[in-house]
Amino acid sequence: MKKISILLSAAMAHLYFGQNLDEGFSKPEASVASLSTYVNTPVSYATGIPNISFPLTSLPTHSKDVNINIALSYHPGNMFSDDRASEAGLGWTVLGANAVISREIINGTDERFYKTDAGNYNKNPFDDIYYYSFGGQSGKFRFVRDTVNNTFEIVKLTPSNVKIEYVREANNATLLLQSFKITDDKGTIYLFDVNSRAANKFASLAGVYKSAFYLTKVYNNRMQELYAVEYQIENKSAPQAYPQEISQQTCKVKKITSRDYGTIDFDYVKELVPQAFNDPYKLTTITVRNKAGDLMNKYAFVYNMLSSSIIPGKRILTEIIKYDRSLSKTETTAFEYNRSGSPKDYGPIPGKFKDYFVCDDEIMHFDDPKYFPFGTLKRVKLPTGGVVEYNFETKEYAVEDLSNYIAQEVGFTEFSHPQFQYLKPVLNVDFDTHLASQFSFTASPNATLYARFRKLETYPHPFDPNADPGLDYSIASSSGGAPYIGDQLCVNEADLITTKKYYPDSGNYTLKILSPTGGRGTIDIYEIALKTPPYKNALTDKSLRIESIRYFENAATATPAKTETFVYDRFDDANTSSGDPFFVSTGNGESISNPIYKNLKVLNGQNGGYTKYYFKTPSDYPETQLGNFGSLFWPHLNITTGGLLAKKEVYNAQNVLKASENHEYTLQSTGTVTYRNEGHNTLTSFIKNHTVDSKVFDSGQRGVTTRSETSVSEAGGLSVEMQKTTQSDGSITETRYKYSKDTNHTALIAANMVTVPLQTEIKRDGMVIAKNETKYDNAQQLYPTSVLSYLPDDQTSSLTAVKYDVYDDSGNLVQYTATPDGASNGAPVTIIWGYNKTMPIAKIEGARLSDIPQNLITAIINASNEDADAAASAAPAKETALLAQLESFKNNSALSGFIITAYTYDPMVGVTNVLPPNGIREMYIYDSFNRLEKVKDANGNTLKEYGYHYQQ
Repeated sequence: MKKISILLSAAMAHLYFGQNLDEGFSKPEASVASLSTYVNTPVSYATGIPNISFPLTSLPTHSKDVNINIALSYHPGNMFSDDRASEAGLGWTVLGANAVISREIINGTDERFYKTDAGNYNKNPFDDIYYYSFGGQSGKFRFVRDTVNNTFEIVKLTPSNVKIEYVREANNATLLLQSFKITDDKGTIYLFDVNSRAANKFASLAGVYKSAFYLTKVYNNRMQELYAVEYQIENKSAPQAYPQEISQQTCKVKKITSRDYGTIDFDYVKELVPQAFNDPYKLTTITVRNKAGDLMNKYAFVYNMLSSSIIPGKRILTEIIKYDRSLSKTETTAFEYNRSGSPKDYGPIPGKFKDYFVCDDEIMHFDDPKYFPFGTLKRVKLPTGGVVEYNFETKEYAVEDLSNYIAQEVGFTEFSHPQFQYLKPVLNVDFDTHLASQFSFTASPNATLYARFRKLETYPHPFDPNADPGLDYSIASSSGGAPYIGDQLCVNEADLITTKKYYPDSGNYTLKILSPTGGRGTIDIYEIALKTPPYKNALTDKSLRIESIRYFENAATATPAKTETFVYDRFDDANTSSGDPFFVSTGNGESISNPIYKNLKVLNGQNGGYTKYYFKTPSDYPETQLGNFGSLFWPHLNITTGGLLAKKEVYNAQNVLKASENHEYTLQSTGTVTYRNEGHNTLTSFIKNHTVDSKVFDSGQRGVTTRSETSVSEAGGLSVEMQKTTQSDGSITETRYKYSKDTNHTALIAANMVTVPLQTEIKRDGMVIAKNETKYDNAQQLYPTSVLSYLPDDQTSSLTAVKYDVYDDSGNLVQYTATPDGASNGAPVTIIWGYNKTMPIAKIEGARLSDIPQNLITAIINASNEDADAAASAAPAKETALLAQLESFKNNSALSGFIITAYTYDPMVGVTNVLPPNGIREMYIYDSFNRLEKVKDANGNTLKEYGYHYQQ
């Protein structure tokens, strides 16, 4: 019979089924909720979260600033009991695929009163949080509602140069969002106009709300499409118990198409029987094809299920299989997961924590900190044969006054703090009613008793559950009175165990064995007691941190080649955790601790030395009084909740300091609208000034010091305005930058191109040694038109270093002229772009575009386009034809006075041929995984060769 504790079952039912994960939950949209974890608990030494990421594939676009990079990333914050396993498995997120603005509901949807009469509507404050993730950028924002004028303002909760705009639906009562447009600081435009919908069942406000907004199109600053995203959209009918208008809609990215380059396809399988703890879809393959439709690479994902009393049936990723272009060869990355918890014990009995006295000692209870890491990523076997092992443990944090905390929070009614409490035995006997049926014991003041009763045999026959005449016990005060009635914790019929909990007064008690015929068995009674101090100031938390990372040369090796161990205790007191117990809101009226560590020691193996890190946390910038309203204001939360590095010290194995860094910051708030963030009043802040003093020590402990200073301009779009380096000899190098807002370049500002440096000035010891300026004189194109260099001895005079003469309609530079102010009017260079304007196929030095006959240009462009669009079977012939056209182009008499280099490519793989001016051709050979294998000359001789020795 399956052994199940009543306590465990009840607690799990409350934890897992207390809310419908499809409807009305506070975390963002289920399929993209994992993205918010990277914002709230970023990868950082201060948070204890390691960077575990596996790049998969990428796709270029017609913008050098925009690439589609797909990676698989792991975060232990995404694998807790009430979190769904994503489409890629528990803890995993496919970064780069889900470009989305997701939403966290705080105390009901902001627009929950959208049906009220416009003349009598409820102007409720807005507090939902929106998380964005796109193009390698992430952050969060929210709307602040002016409840007097009923206006709405976007407030960024992370400092950023992105420009966020929205389109609203027609509604006078409140703000109903239709779509978003975000423009990044390079002027690239991202349109989010497909949404998922979820059912809102808060009180009587049944209805739907838009739970996430998905990216559909990306444009350059001229509104030319760079790439598009298609989705697999599923609509879920409304439950019969709710109004018909309640329907739900989910979105899964299906295809990403980069214009003229290729596509990335995502395939899923929907579970036949959807499970509450998994995304109903699982990602099965990612396939990359070039514009011609040829397979470039393919990734397959293999899953299993992880089920236990802690994690009820969640999907885990076990393998990523990478296929080559012919689908005949593979490389496998395999994953294993923690099945035993942490080696660290938190209770008085090894391997047990809270309820080891209940029926089933083998149950790994979900409230035991030892088992919080259960299900986390454990080992990664790489295609090279190497193995990386990750060991996670439960986070700990300290409290200011431990004695007061113990007095106020640690009682005798629950065994919940094993570092302070233990279970003291008060009665442990094997009984036989032929010998004795009554036992005495004494309970301490405020005692809570746990009684574990096991039947072994009843008289006059061996125990038979079907003929049991009864065998039980009672506990009563020795001075008389009715027996105490215990709270039954569990009954284990298979092992004949009953566990109860009693709350008696202090004094003497008598336990009586009750049976008409007698019997034998065991009885164990414990009471909660406090250990003898001193105590370690380290309270456990349900979040996780990395304890160690071990690297093995292969799976058969028992000894790691390298080990990193992470210790989070205070440097000045090893008996105290350095965890700062910053509490964040869960959005449902509760808060949880998300510790941020002030100190971290990273040990490199047994004898490899160590590094000490010191961090600034929210407590370094404490809450203050906010005006005369009695509210508290907590500054700089968006900066400090990820930890700010204050100091770093590197020691060798002999504890000798070898290098150090000291960091100083000036933090500044931007904006004037105070808002609620993680349950606290705050303003968004940024790092205004950052100074780093670095020292390197020689064998005699003499230090060489370098100071680096960086300043950021809010007016300049939160961009670096000054960098200054002071060497140990006193020499100073200073670089200053100006941007569109500094120079009032209205066209660039309108396009939100606010971080493109326009002017750069370099000084050495106070003297200008270099100064240049990039001009953007064509307000229609917004491409650089020239670069000016100023004379060091005369800052009022300048020369044009390079002039960007001609761009094509895809933004490719076609002609530029070096030093055009020279006596010969400069040196022009023309670049011919082929392969559908994605690759340069010819560079002609000394020629202007007008110097080259158009028919020659058209011939090589057409040949390259045919090569780009050719299927794999026809590609060799098309490349041969292109090579012939390029040779003819180079040898044409009309171009005899110019220096020409020509190129061919295997689209999305790399250059295949280089035809230099000297005519000695170079050929580049790739293997089936698109890796460079050989470089050969025109005669077939190998010039370079590359080997990739992977183990399977």
